[in-house]
Amino acid sequence: MEHDEMDISRMGRYAIDGETGKLIESKVIWDFRCTWGVDLYSYLDRLPTSLPPGQMENIYWSSFGLWPQLMTKFIFDLHKDYKYQLIPKSTVLSLAKNGIPPCLFRLHTKSMVIADRYEFPCGYMMLSPQFVPRGNGDSSTNGYIVCAVCFEDKNEIWIFDANDLAKGPLCRLHHPDLKFGFTLHTTWLRQIGSRQARYNVPVRQDYQDLIEQFPYPPEIKKEIQELFDNQVYPHFEKELKSI
Repeated sequence: MEHDEMDISRMGRYAIDGETGKLIESKVIWDFRCTWGVDLYSYLDRLPTSLPPGQMENIYWSSFGLWPQLMTKFIFDLHKDYKYQLIPKSTVLSLAKNGIPPCLFRLHTKSMVIADRYEFPCGYMMLSPQFVPRGNGDSSTNGYIVCAVCFEDKNEIWIFDANDLAKGPLCRLHHPDLKFGFTLHTTWLRQIGSRQARYNVPVRQDYQDLIEQFPYPPEIKKEIQELFDNQVYPHFEKELKSI
């Protein structure tokens, strides 16, 4: 499902005149240890008043790292003529042999400096970082970073102090029955309640035209149609009746 990136990631901030569209200022940075495959992020997205903050002062990012098992010739060949290459491909291949671990880091947006970081041990994969504010705090570092971590045959939930990533996780939660797949985006809610909205788009209405129009070979199209008819549609139609 995943493969190595073919160059180091960059973090950028651009100031643009909203009326003219003119670029006023730009700053781009990268870090040899923690910006390989930068992917998911989180930040303080609401104040105790439930309003969004005026600006994003700190953004917490996760990076994928470099994995010797996931450096494929197919992806390498696709990027042979990549004109924005920063790190030579020969160096990328060399680094991938030993691997570079994933990283959780905090980007201070005003200075464009990586102000804090935690490098995971090799072989660990960190996913789905989520900022959780502490109490009624309105500081962009006053909280926790909760993330999913996979390694060997274990799945865990790690909790970091958002103001001190470098000291490592405050807590690692594990249970023999905690088993999850590849996770991506997350959200944090101050309260959990039952769903109130009754808006619902029927799954059959939403997908059937796509299945019929997509140019699959006939034998594959037949298998996909049977999958939706026997497994997908009945499941969601049963759920809809219970609402």
